[in-house]
Amino acid sequence: MNEPLSCPADEVHWLLCQLDEAARALPIDALSSDELERAARLQRALDRQRFVAARAWLRHVLGRYLAVAPRAVVFAQGQFGKPSLAGARGALQFNLSHSGGVALLALSPAAVLGADIEAVLPIDDCAAIARRHFAPAEWQRWSSLQPAQQLAAFYACWTRKEAYVKALGGGLSVPLDDFEVTFEPDRPAVLLSVGGSAQQARAWTLWGLQPTPGHVAAVAAHADGLKVRHVDWH
Repeated sequence: MNEPLSCPADEVHWLLCQLDEAARALPIDALSSDELERAARLQRALDRQRFVAARAWLRHVLGRYLAVAPRAVVFAQGQFGKPSLAGARGALQFNLSHSGGVALLALSPAAVLGADIEAVLPIDDCAAIARRHFAPAEWQRWSSLQPAQQLAAFYACWTRKEAYVKALGGGLSVPLDDFEVTFEPDRPAVLLSVGGSAQQARAWTLWGLQPTPGHVAAVAAHADGLKVRHVDWH
């Protein structure tokens, strides 16, 4: 039996998983029939393996925080598909993101969360994507950076925006250009404005993460004054 984990009310925990490692280390018998059916619909064998590993890992970690068996973890789903814990256990908030073979999980007992992780890869139409999806002030700041800084800044901006959108649970209904974040290399992660309101943005906390070489990530929490901490699930 793995030792239980706990998260204080004033902390947000983030955990990282190498999915190919987890596929060898974690049993899959904790998955529900729905999860196995979703995996079966994926065409590539590697995608199926990593999806199953991510779900097994999620259940393993949540089970340790809840002090229950992984199979006893029961999920609910919001209007736009954001997963949560069902019933009284729903007080523990979480959000999962994965990119290729790496998964990131954020947890908190006190704040609604969103998390995003991306592999940093070259993007041919990076400027076009930034102009289309960034807020006007973000686009101006991004386009004024040195070319050597723009790719890293793009991913910093993108993951922070995705983390905020995922925390809201609104899916594609939340326009990416309706809010503004920091992304410059010399500035900490901050939600600057929402719908033009700096006051509304101050109710949120953003963290930019460098979880592993070649990846960038972010976590958003609808709370102020929380500390973020990395936890090794092993």
